[in-house]
Amino acid sequence: MRFFILLGLILLTSFNGGAQTSFDASNAAVYKGKTIISTGYGVPSIIRFYIKKRTSREDYTVSGIGPLMLKGEYMISDRWGIAFDGSYSRSKLSWMEDGWDTVQFIYRKFESGIKAYEISGVVRGNYHYMKRAKWDAYAGAGLGFGKIHMQMYTKAHTSRVEAEYSVPRPISLSLSNGFRYFPTKHIGVYTEVGLGKCWLLFERFFLAEAFVQGGVVFKW
Repeated sequence: MRFFILLGLILLTSFNGGAQTSFDASNAAVYKGKTIISTGYGVPSIIRFYIKKRTSREDYTVSGIGPLMLKGEYMISDRWGIAFDGSYSRSKLSWMEDGWDTVQFIYRKFESGIKAYEISGVVRGNYHYMKRAKWDAYAGAGLGFGKIHMQMYTKAHTSRVEAEYSVPRPISLSLSNGFRYFPTKHIGVYTEVGLGKCWLLFERFFLAEAFVQGGVVFKW
């Protein structure tokens, strides 16, 4: 419910802003027929931040990368674009445990932990509510599916093991407000604020991955 309330507020603000600005295709960064490709990075990683806060032992290490974003959008009109957003992130929680070294015949520390990666794909609609010759402001929402894969492991010689688990069919959501700036004709930068990547798990748990993202834009 909160997701749809937030969606309504963002779109209402966007439409109001767009209504005050007349469109001139000859003086707009993007318009009907344009294709936009973006690559970016999302921050902060809410998942890794949460794990760090919930981890009490100092010898736990939390690491990872992402979410990495890849976006493609095609302008079906001067105001509306249809887009596909893809993302990937990887996280690891590790610690050291005593184990028997079968080579050196001594007890020493071996790494153990949990690794996870996440991928998602979202079909999204963007409304471009304010445009100029070098910049473009838009709001959009999308829905898709993803995959979350987890793996437990230990590197100890006498108990080396790996166990894998995939979360069944999480729903991936997208809801954000964005801004693009093009200092050149074909290359620019972008930033988005909102739910650029989030999960709805088991029809019950809502989990955001990152609230801010930014990167490079290519258009032609």
